Amino acid sequence: MEKYSNGYCFDLASKEDISGIIELENKYFEEDVVYKEEEIRKWISYNPNMIYVVRDSNNKVIAFTIIAPITEECYNKFRRGLITDMNEFEQNDIMVTLQSDYYYFADVVSDNKNPIASMIMFRNILPILWENTHYIVTTPVTDAGKNKAIKLGAKNTYGESTLKLEEPCYVEVSSSKPIAEKMVSAMNKILKKKNL
Repeated sequence: MEKYSNGYCFDLASKEDISGIIELENKYFEEDVVYKEEEIRKWISYNPNMIYVVRDSNNKVIAFTIIAPITEECYNKFRRGLITDMNEFEQNDIMVTLQSDYYYFADVVSDNKNPIASMIMFRNILPILWENTHYIVTTPVTDAGKNKAIKLGAKNTYGESTLKLEEPCYVEVSSSKPIAEKMVSAMNKILKKKNL
């Protein structure tokens, strides 16, 4: 857990955080892309170290993301178009360790009125990804998510930088690590200016 001077904290999600995660999902996404409570509970049972939250000083979830270490077979299912999102995962698709050559990175979901929560999430999550994996697949469902994926060098199935919403795209970590490091550095400067 990492605490900030404004009372916010970055932490692994617990079962108690699920209702807050669902609340954010329902607030910002269309019903057809919202993760269901039973799906989140199932994923936590597969690997309790893959869902992260930012909580405010009242312990309310104000941001979350899912970074799932996946098997090479699962990654290739994305590449072949057999699956497009995490809700299609089977238990054997998710690894129980943080170390994996392949990760699925869900959008960072945060309260739109609170960019600091999103910044805290990215500042903490990008180093975890870049230290533990080589390839990332993500399926942006918002323009903000798509823009961050493009900034990190994501490509579509055809190797193009033109990304469409709700279509998987891929990031090769070795080529995008310097960009991620710059993003984290910029976020650190902003958070420092705000005395966080």
